[in-house]
Amino acid sequence: MATTKTLQGVIRITEGGDYNLVLPSNGARAQNDLAIYNIEEVFIIVEEILETTVNIYLPKISDFNGAWNTKIYILCKAIGGRFSNVYINSYSSETYKDFINQKDVTLVNIAGNTQFVHIVDNNYWLAK
Repeated sequence: MATTKTLQGVIRITEGGDYNLVLPSNGARAQNDLAIYNIEEVFIIVEEILETTVNIYLPKISDFNGAWNTKIYILCKAIGGRFSNVYINSYSSETYKDFINQKDVTLVNIAGNTQFVHIVDNNYWLAK
Protein backbone atom coordinates (compact mmCIF):
# COMPACT_ATOMS: atom_id res chain seq x y z
CA MET A 1 0.00 0.00 0.00
CA ALA A 2 1.27 3.45 -0.91
CA THR A 3 2.17 6.08 1.68
CA THR A 4 0.67 9.54 1.17
CA LYS A 5 2.99 12.53 1.60
CA THR A 6 1.88 16.16 1.43
CA LEU A 7 3.78 18.09 -1.24
CA GLN A 8 5.20 20.74 1.07
CA GLY A 9 8.59 21.85 2.40
CA VAL A 10 11.01 18.96 2.97
CA ILE A 11 9.94 15.33 2.61
CA ARG A 12 12.31 12.63 3.88
CA ILE A 13 11.94 9.10 2.61
CA THR A 14 13.65 6.55 4.81
CA GLU A 15 12.04 3.31 3.60
CA GLY A 16 11.46 1.71 0.23
CA GLY A 17 7.97 1.59 -1.23
CA ASP A 18 5.42 3.70 -3.03
CA TYR A 19 4.77 7.35 -2.12
CA ASN A 20 1.80 9.34 -3.44
CA LEU A 21 2.36 13.10 -3.34
CA VAL A 22 -0.74 15.20 -2.71
CA LEU A 23 -1.29 18.95 -2.50
CA PRO A 24 -2.10 20.53 0.87
CA SER A 25 -5.86 20.75 1.32
CA ASN A 26 -6.13 24.53 1.23
CA GLY A 27 -9.11 24.92 -1.09
CA ALA A 28 -8.56 27.10 -4.15
CA ARG A 29 -5.08 27.06 -5.61
CA ALA A 30 -3.54 30.00 -7.37
CA GLN A 31 0.06 31.00 -7.87
CA ASN A 32 0.23 33.29 -4.82
CA ASP A 33 -1.79 30.78 -2.81
CA LEU A 34 0.98 28.19 -3.01
CA ALA A 35 3.68 30.33 -1.39
CA ILE A 36 1.99 30.40 2.01
CA TYR A 37 1.83 26.60 2.03
CA ASN A 38 5.55 26.26 1.21
CA ILE A 39 5.05 24.23 -1.97
CA GLU A 40 6.77 26.58 -4.42
CA GLU A 41 9.97 24.60 -3.80
CA VAL A 42 9.73 21.11 -2.35
CA PHE A 43 12.72 18.98 -1.46
CA ILE A 44 12.37 15.20 -1.40
CA ILE A 45 15.35 13.54 0.21
CA VAL A 46 15.67 9.80 -0.27
CA GLU A 47 17.96 8.53 2.45
CA GLU A 48 20.27 5.59 1.84
CA ILE A 49 17.94 2.61 1.46
CA LEU A 50 19.75 -0.52 0.40
CA GLU A 51 18.50 -3.02 -2.16
CA THR A 52 15.05 -1.61 -2.62
CA THR A 53 12.96 0.60 -4.87
CA VAL A 54 11.24 3.89 -4.17
CA ASN A 55 8.34 4.96 -6.41
CA ILE A 56 7.30 8.61 -6.13
CA TYR A 57 3.94 9.42 -7.74
CA LEU A 58 3.42 13.07 -8.66
CA PRO A 59 0.04 14.76 -8.21
CA LYS A 60 -2.21 15.34 -11.20
CA ILE A 61 -1.17 18.60 -12.89
CA SER A 62 -4.77 19.74 -13.23
CA ASP A 63 -4.99 19.75 -9.39
CA PHE A 64 -2.68 22.79 -9.41
CA ASN A 65 -5.39 24.87 -11.18
CA GLY A 66 -2.87 26.63 -13.41
CA ALA A 67 -0.36 27.41 -10.65
CA TRP A 68 2.74 25.99 -12.29
CA ASN A 69 5.43 27.53 -10.08
CA THR A 70 6.04 24.42 -7.94
CA LYS A 71 9.56 23.06 -8.29
CA ILE A 72 10.37 19.62 -6.90
CA TYR A 73 13.94 18.52 -6.19
CA ILE A 74 14.60 14.83 -5.52
CA LEU A 75 17.94 14.00 -3.90
CA CYS A 76 19.20 10.42 -3.71
CA LYS A 77 21.60 10.25 -0.80
CA ALA A 78 24.12 7.48 -0.60
CA ILE A 79 27.02 6.58 1.62
CA GLY A 80 29.83 4.64 0.03
CA GLY A 81 28.13 4.69 -3.38
CA ARG A 82 25.20 2.48 -2.34
CA PHE A 83 21.76 3.60 -3.41
CA SER A 84 18.20 2.59 -4.26
CA ASN A 85 16.39 2.83 -7.56
CA VAL A 86 14.16 5.89 -7.29
CA TYR A 87 11.42 6.29 -9.90
CA ILE A 88 9.38 9.46 -10.40
CA ASN A 89 6.00 8.58 -11.90
CA SER A 90 3.52 10.91 -13.58
CA TYR A 91 -0.19 10.67 -12.80
CA SER A 92 -2.10 8.27 -14.99
CA SER A 93 -5.67 6.94 -14.99
CA GLU A 94 -8.08 5.62 -17.60
CA THR A 95 -9.34 9.14 -18.32
CA TYR A 96 -6.32 11.39 -17.61
CA LYS A 97 -2.59 11.17 -18.26
CA ASP A 98 0.40 13.37 -17.43
CA PHE A 99 3.91 12.94 -18.86
CA ILE A 100 7.49 13.49 -17.71
CA ASN A 101 9.73 14.36 -20.67
CA GLN A 102 7.28 12.49 -22.98
CA LYS A 103 7.36 9.38 -20.76
CA ASP A 104 5.39 7.98 -17.83
CA VAL A 105 8.35 7.62 -15.50
CA THR A 106 11.91 8.82 -14.99
CA LEU A 107 14.67 7.15 -12.97
CA VAL A 108 16.93 8.87 -10.44
CA ASN A 109 19.46 6.29 -9.31
CA ILE A 110 22.88 7.88 -9.29
CA ALA A 111 24.26 8.28 -5.78
CA GLY A 112 24.14 11.94 -4.81
CA ASN A 113 22.12 12.84 -7.91
CA THR A 114 19.41 15.48 -7.74
CA GLN A 115 16.49 15.42 -10.18
CA PHE A 116 14.57 18.65 -10.80
CA VAL A 117 10.91 18.40 -11.85
CA HIS A 118 8.40 21.14 -12.60
CA ILE A 119 5.25 21.74 -14.63
CA VAL A 120 5.65 23.22 -18.11
CA ASP A 121 2.24 22.53 -19.70
CA ASN A 122 -1.28 21.30 -18.92
CA ASN A 123 -0.17 17.67 -18.62
CA TYR A 124 3.60 17.81 -18.91
CA TRP A 125 6.38 17.75 -16.30
CA LEU A 126 9.93 18.69 -17.24
CA ALA A 127 12.64 16.64 -15.52
CA LYS A 128 16.32 17.61 -15.53
